[in-house]
Amino acid sequence: MIQRPCIRALFGLLALAPVLSGQQTRGVTIPAGTTLMVRTLSELSTHQRAGTHFEAVLQEDIHVGNTVVAHAGTPLYGKITRSEGGKKVGKQKLAATITDMKLNGRMISIVTDTAGASEKYGGGLATVGGGTLVGAVIGGGAGAVVGGVAGVVGSAATKDRHISVPAGKIAKVHLREPVTIP
Repeated sequence: MIQRPCIRALFGLLALAPVLSGQQTRGVTIPAGTTLMVRTLSELSTHQRAGTHFEAVLQEDIHVGNTVVAHAGTPLYGKITRSEGGKKVGKQKLAATITDMKLNGRMISIVTDTAGASEKYGGGLATVGGGTLVGAVIGGGAGAVVGGVAGVVGSAATKDRHISVPAGKIAKVHLREPVTIP
């Protein structure tokens, strides 16, 4: 027969189960190399200058072990690092990186790969940086072709060519440095 003090101890342990199971995200370190699937909330384009800030969200949860440390929908902020477009001659280039994550009500600085696209000689787009940018388009009027993945799309040579990534497109980037959740 179980005595009352043992039952109380058992209920006490059950009450602590969420804490003991590692569901606390504070103090957890997300290792370098962790993949982030990011969805843009606004268009990125070579119409914008390098240094322009943009907003995005996590497309998928970030896990460290069995613990979710950031849920899908977590706000992310980034900036365009390279923007060269609108040229008749020469390559168009667009690159961006994620710089901050808003987690537990705090802004946390992060360093990720650059994701972007560069016009290939002969047409189409090639990826730029260590990230993958899905949905990049190079356009310039009636001759523009819209594609699904950077590296598969192209454009006819027209006078005002720009690379554009519509809102809602997905980028896959990796953390370049570990991030500790304060």
